[in-house]
Amino acid sequence: MLYIYHIRSFKISSSHQALIFINIKKVLLEINHLTGIRITLFSESSKLLSVYSKSLKIYCVESLFNTSYILSIWTLLETSILVKSKEDEYNRCRDLYFSIFSDEIKTKPLDCCSKNEPEKSDFYFWFDTSCYIKYVKELYPLKFFDTHKIRLCNIRSKNKHISNFLKHSFSNKVNTVWTVSMDTEKINNSKNFKSIIGLSSLALKEAGFATFMFNSYQLKRLIASFRHVKSLNINSCKLSIPKPLDFSSSLKNSNITSLSFIGSGNRHKSDWNSNLDQFINLIKGLGSSPDLSKSLQEINIGSWGLGNTEAQQIFTLNNLNNVKIKFRF
Repeated sequence: MLYIYHIRSFKISSSHQALIFINIKKVLLEINHLTGIRITLFSESSKLLSVYSKSLKIYCVESLFNTSYILSIWTLLETSILVKSKEDEYNRCRDLYFSIFSDEIKTKPLDCCSKNEPEKSDFYFWFDTSCYIKYVKELYPLKFFDTHKIRLCNIRSKNKHISNFLKHSFSNKVNTVWTVSMDTEKINNSKNFKSIIGLSSLALKEAGFATFMFNSYQLKRLIASFRHVKSLNINSCKLSIPKPLDFSSSLKNSNITSLSFIGSGNRHKSDWNSNLDQFINLIKGLGSSPDLSKSLQEINIGSWGLGNTEAQQIFTLNNLNNVKIKFRF
């Protein structure tokens, strides 16, 4: 008599599928060696041994066997599949990075990364440089490993490699993420803006944006999406704020203690010296959030002509009188 048992459905994320699949095969062969029980993989789409299936179902085919016995073995080995696959992915991402950028890292002091401790390093991705584009293309479908800081530099909205990297290969978590556009890039592509907003769930402590052009809607979404980080930097950006922003309900449970707008008020950006009403609209919006008013400790507005006394008056009128104002470049 032939018995067929469905032992387990096994979900696989897109970035791990190939590596996990390889390790599952090894484990099943080991079970067969230990028990003599033959086990087969079927994908959700009924394609046998499909590497790119999002879900694999484990079947055991044998005439007579102890179901609890095989399940106990599988439970012990199931965790090792994920752990081993994660290690393999980490090593492949690391080795690929340092093989491509071995010469680049030696000549660029800005790449503060260590092969021995990449999880504590500061990684730059220059999206106008061929070797970085090569790495991003070869990395797919794996994810870049979790690390301390990632800087995405020279972003252009029409660069498909940027959106693909953000969507498929960006780290699962990173303490700090910075994105820098090329020459005050206007984010007029909703897909790319959603990709940038999507980074909010991956940045743990700090986020920064530089030389972008944001309208009121985008700025509001940006600040609201990153309200969980401690430090949020929107530097050297051109901001269009014709009306006061309303954060009264969108910044609940804010953890932001530090905001920076260094360079954003300068003459070649938002020109707040000539458009003081737009700066006031920004401060009014920030002060409209009860939670942000409690969490926020300091704002660096940069140096663009506003004096300390006038700044204090604006902040006091908008429920931010306890916030320390900085004027640093």
